[in-house]
Amino acid sequence: LALSGVDVAFVSPLYRAAQTALLLLPRTTKIVFMRDVAELSSHRFAKDGAPIDPRQRSKIERRIPEVTGRTRRELESLLGQSLQDRDCEWLDISPDDKWWDSAPETKDETAQRIRRVCERIRALPVSTGAAVVGHAFWLKAAVPIERRPKGTPNPLGTAAHCWPKNSV
Repeated sequence: LALSGVDVAFVSPLYRAAQTALLLLPRTTKIVFMRDVAELSSHRFAKDGAPIDPRQRSKIERRIPEVTGRTRRELESLLGQSLQDRDCEWLDISPDDKWWDSAPETKDETAQRIRRVCERIRALPVSTGAAVVGHAFWLKAAVPIERRPKGTPNPLGTAAHCWPKNSV
């Protein structure tokens, strides 16, 4: 059963998010793969802005395997028929680009990534239904619980009881 009312989806280019988007969204939904929606190494940061492992409370020096990716060419091969007859855009992701091969993002870099996604959504016509298909740490950084007004519904996957069970 596809989700209706979503005209464009900004999707993490990590395999599990791509699969989720392609399974849940109607074939008429434009899929925009953005590295800015890919999972973060953490949603917590030290005073100097370095990412911190939420369990061990230590700085993260390199990416863990769960937040590394596949090249666009590999993803297109794995997703095969799911991509056929779909309107897909790969923003700044060339076929063999290893876009994940960099140090974990600082707090400022994380904020910039989230801001770029929000700017894309704000640029859409008001009547356009938009979705973000991403990961728990990204959603926690983008929609912090402590900043939402009391009683505000939780965006899917961001409720406190969901964290960090579906991530690191």
